[in-house]
Amino acid sequence: MPSSTGLRDAKKEETRRQIAAAALRLFLEHGFEEVSIAQIAEAAHVSKMTVFNYFPAKESMFFEFAVERLPDLGRAVRERGPGISPVAALHRYVRAELERRAEWTGFHDGVAEFARVIFSSPTLIEGFGRMWRDGERDLLAAFAEAAGLPPEPVDLAQRLRAVWVGQAPGPGEVVIGLESVRLRVAVAQIATTLQHLTTVNQLRQSLGIATSQCEAETLAECDAAFDLLEHGLSDVTDRPAG
Repeated sequence: MPSSTGLRDAKKEETRRQIAAAALRLFLEHGFEEVSIAQIAEAAHVSKMTVFNYFPAKESMFFEFAVERLPDLGRAVRERGPGISPVAALHRYVRAELERRAEWTGFHDGVAEFARVIFSSPTLIEGFGRMWRDGERDLLAAFAEAAGLPPEPVDLAQRLRAVWVGQAPGPGEVVIGLESVRLRVAVAQIATTLQHLTTVNQLRQSLGIATSQCEAETLAECDAAFDLLEHGLSDVTDRPAG
């Protein structure tokens, strides 16, 4: 028999999803900035206080479902097979995601509505930027692991601020160096490439072009982009001589 604690947790999760689903429907119908907390509470059949108990901000309701659809790039690198470079592993992963019409790729029929809501809201654009940066940091960590290097400083700007206020690096801490720069440049290029490919796919969707009409073109663009990355970056996890 389920415990009372388990039932309470299940009920809380159900309420949370109910609120997020109601909010998403309103966002898609009216736009993110135009919807109020009061309207969300009414649509979800809860009080405004209940909404705030589950979500600290309106954008977190939109991202409740979006987080589940983001790519796990770091995992694709960490679980690659023997003899496969990190960039080649990402190429295989992204191509497979396109072939299955993963929503995060933008190559998904019906994604235009979500893209419209995002790109019409500065709040959501900033929020998605943060989510992409989180994924980029994990990808950087995966590349460092692949290269046999210690973990990279998560935020160079944060480290720079600490230096300016007189906080010296800790014992054994490597702030920056040749290997670090190589990895950061590689990961930044990969992240930018993926965001560009995704935006192109979303643009086609917004123009009413179905995935069946542009599959060959979309896959060819992915292959061409990763061909550039692989030829320039495939050995980035090798330790440089000297």
